[in-house]
Amino acid sequence: MTPSERTIIEAYRAHPEMHEAVSVLLGCSVPRKGSVSAHNTAAKEVSHPKQHSSGTNTTAAPKPSIKRY
Repeated sequence: MTPSERTIIEAYRAHPEMHEAVSVLLGCSVPRKGSVSAHNTAAKEVSHPKQHSSGTNTTAAPKPSIKRY
């Protein structure tokens, strides 16, 4: 087991409230009927601020890079 895998397992064990979500994310199970979704997209439409007339959004943070091992 790598140190990274050990860290993930320890974090998983420390947060039992996340077990169902992690299992669904990994495809190990399906969400229980009646469970609350973290992303309720049907709840309301999100309004976005208008961009500047130049068409660039100067307040947007840069996207983080994804490290591949």
